[in-house]
Amino acid sequence: MLARFQGGISVLLPAGFIDSEVAKAGVDCDEAVTAGMACTVESGVFPAPTYGAGFGLLWKSEGTRVRLDAHYQAQTTLLYRQTATNDSGSIDATVRLVQSRLLLLLGVEL
Repeated sequence: MLARFQGGISVLLPAGFIDSEVAKAGVDCDEAVTAGMACTVESGVFPAPTYGAGFGLLWKSEGTRVRLDAHYQAQTTLLYRQTATNDSGSIDATVRLVQSRLLLLLGVEL
């Protein structure tokens, strides 16, 4: 049995439903500005930590090896930051996307 660990940085390129969420935040900001508040939405490409762990089994035979791996991977990505300010103070909100997946891999090494 072999243990496997992973760590790194990933970047999520905004598209699809993410663009829709950022656009909704922009509409909320427009409504806040109409109500007399200052409001900004900061979006873009934000780097995010990625981490994972798993284990694998390796069967050796002559010339080839068969392997079976199970790997859990997760990441947390900042989608956008929204800041609204009025005379009594400010509100900062962040929206994050949390993703995880379980990978089951079967392979043959020649």
